Parts: sequence; structure tokens; C-alpha cells
Amino acid sequence: MKKINVLYLAVIPILYVIVKISFSMHDPSLLFYGFAENKETELSHDVPIYIEKIHVEPGQRVQKDDLLLEAHRYDIDIKIQEANVGIEQLNHQFTDEKGRLIARLAELESKKLSELQIIDNKIQLLESKLKREEALLLTMESYQNSDEKIENKALQDQLKLLKESRQVAIGPLDAEISSVKERMKYLKRPLDSEKQKLEDRIQYHNEEQLRLQIKAPHNGIVGNVLCKEGEHVRAFNPVLNFYEPTPTYVRGFVHESSILEVSEGDSLRVSSSLHPTLKVNGTVIGLGSRIVEIPERLRKDPLVKTYGREVLIRVPEINPFLQKEKVILNLQSKNEVSTYGNWFGLLTLGQKSIEKRSRYNSLH
Repeated sequence: MKKINVLYLAVIPILYVIVKISFSMHDPSLLFYGFAENKETELSHDVPIYIEKIHVEPGQRVQKDDLLLEAHRYDIDIKIQEANVGIEQLNHQFTDEKGRLIARLAELESKKLSELQIIDNKIQLLESKLKREEALLLTMESYQNSDEKIENKALQDQLKLLKESRQVAIGPLDAEISSVKERMKYLKRPLDSEKQKLEDRIQYHNEEQLRLQIKAPHNGIVGNVLCKEGEHVRAFNPVLNFYEPTPTYVRGFVHESSILEVSEGDSLRVSSSLHPTLKVNGTVIGLGSRIVEIPERLRKDPLVKTYGREVLIRVPEINPFLQKEKVILNLQSKNEVSTYGNWFGLLTLGQKSIEKRSRYNSLH
């Protein structure tokens, strides 16, 4: 059985101890505090509104597009009412114009009938006279007399003229009757066009009223309700606050002596100050542009005022933190990773040396 030098086996734990001592002697990780915060949205309108009904209470969980609040605008009601009045006026205008045309048509038809009746009566009288004359002349021996023929011919000419005048007399009336009927046929077209414009306007205003309803922009929690039913709210005044269901970022404050150690894009551990096992990874997404006073709750010594730089850290949407929970932010020293890499390389090199030594002993 091949023997393994115990000294070689001791190299691994020795290297491990050296690495641990190196890490303990190395600069400690940067540690500071912050608050876990939900994204808060203030919901408002850019126009004055009247609060009709509130459907939620503070702290209530809602789903996306749930109705939170119904609002109203009286100026839109006035515009809708004006459009409805316009439609009624168009309907009255159509009814009046149609009635006028119907009356005019009846008048023309009556006048035409009267004119025809007068002419037809004359024609009938003349035809009757002509028949009597012709009958009388047939019984007379002097029928061949030229004077009677001339008189008879005059009656026939007069009858012909009456029949021709019949069409001449009713021609203008027929033309006007045709014009009135044509106007009645197309009477609704311009009125329908105006009416459609007003109906479209009403639909637009109704949709505008619906847009005043405030719905949940996403799943979340209702914060403070800043209005009450029956209240008039000015433009841009918030009516309620809305929070995301879990904190999505952390607002921390790094001491002014360490502000150069934190940069955008740095990764860090975020853990609960009361429950350190609850932790997630976060990323620095923003840095304040000035030195500010660190909130009392985030100071190491609450009684001593300290100053630092605000740091904004994004955390995963799914996390164990509560709104405004105090968290610990741990940023590893920037040299630690490279140090760990060097010692890991050294450890690997030591293991390879042991393997090579073992192979050498087995051959000899």
C-alpha cells in the first residue's frame, strides 16, 4: 500500500486557515442602513372633479383595473346637455320643414286639381254644345250652308285650344310639385349630418366622463384616501395614494466618509435588521447629489447627528420586507473578490502540487 505523507494532507487546512485569517485582517465590508419602501403613486386628475363614490378603504388590497373611485365633471354634463338640445332642435327643424313642405304639396295638388276642374268643366260644356250643334245640323236641310259649317268649325277650334291649354295651365304646378317632392326626399340628409356630429360629440363626452373613473394601475394596496364623497377637488390635487404590494426599492444613507466606496451598479446584500436571515440581493440604481442629514433611525448612535449620501437600491419584486422596514445594506469591499480569487488560486495550486507529489511517490 502506498504511503501518503501526512505533511501534504495538512497543506489544505493550513491554506484554508490562512485564507480565513486574511479575510479577517482585510478591510471590513461596508455596512450601512436603509428603509424598504414601496413605490407610491398619487392618483389625481388634471381637471377639477366632483367625487361621486369611493369604492375602497385605506389598506385595502386591490387588483389591476379595479374601480377605486367614481368622479364627475359638471362642465361635461353641460356640453352633453347642449348637444342633446341641438339634436332636439334639429328634430323640430326637420318636423317643421317637413310639415311645411307637406302643406305646400297639398296646396299645389289642390290648386292643380282646381285648375284642371275649371278647364275640364269648360271642355265638357263646349263638347256638349258641339254635340248639340252637330245633332241639330244633321236634322236641318240647310246643313250644307257654309255659315253653319264655319260656326261648327269655330267650336271645334275652341275645343282644341281648351285641351291644349289644359297642359299649359298645370305645367308650372307639376314642376313645383316635383320640386317639393325632391326637397322632401333629401330633407333629412343635411340634418342627419349635423345630428351625427352632435351624437359623436355626446359619445366623446360620455367617454370623457368614464375616463374620470380612477382604477388601480396595477395590483397593490390603497394608501390614504384624500377626499370624500360629494367633494369638489381641484385640478392636480391628489385624491388617494396607491402602493405596490411589496417594497421594490430601498432608500439608504451611506456615511459621508464612505461615499466614494459606493457606485451605481454595485451589488449588495439587503437583510432585515430584526430578522437577518431574511435577505435578498440588491443593485445600486441611484446616488444623491448632495450630503444630507442621516435619519435618526438609521444612525449608529441616534443621539449624534451624522451626515451622508442618499443611495437608492433596487430589490426584487418578491421579497420578505415590509413597508418602511429597517434593513441592513452590506457592500463587500471591492478588493475582497480579487483577494478571494488570489487565495482560491493559491489553494488550487497547492492541491495540484499534492496530486503531482502523490503520483511521483507512486512511481518510485
